[in-house]
Amino acid sequence: MMPYILVMGQELSAFTSSSFFSTRFQICPKYAYATLELLAQVNCLLSPRIAYSLTWNRTVNHKGQKDTNHPMDLDLQHDNKSFKTDAHTFEGEVKDKTITRISRSTEPTDQIFLNYDGNTAVRRPSGRHTRLSPEDDILAIVQQLQQANVYMFVPGRFHSAFPSIRRDLLDERDMGKFKS
Repeated sequence: MMPYILVMGQELSAFTSSSFFSTRFQICPKYAYATLELLAQVNCLLSPRIAYSLTWNRTVNHKGQKDTNHPMDLDLQHDNKSFKTDAHTFEGEVKDKTITRISRSTEPTDQIFLNYDGNTAVRRPSGRHTRLSPEDDILAIVQQLQQANVYMFVPGRFHSAFPSIRRDLLDERDMGKFKS
């Protein structure tokens, strides 16, 4: 799998054409084929307007709001997940006719679910990943341990699973024998 590269437009075309004969493409020819297809579309096969759109439009914005763009390949992965979810409901042999029906119904089905969730006030996860700080949890645990005096010596205290084990196992040993 190629690493995700944040380049846009003509930079992407320059990258793909310069990397066309690299070892990565020689090992996995499907990327070389996709690169050749993209270059042929942009430079020969498409009208200038569509070639410009293909070159520069690398993101999708379904909400029409600021800062809600996400890469087209990520959008395609979401579509593939929906398709596979629908396809796994069929048992037995899946034929071409079934695949065509599923692929045509996936987007309308998702819209129905989205509409139903909106009408019933079901909140969907935002999809944004946040990193939660463990600091509050650690402080709460430390506070509980301090309240229980875990780190203080309390005479007669022992763990119920080990009542006969001494607090210090070296108490009854002769330390003179340990010296060399």
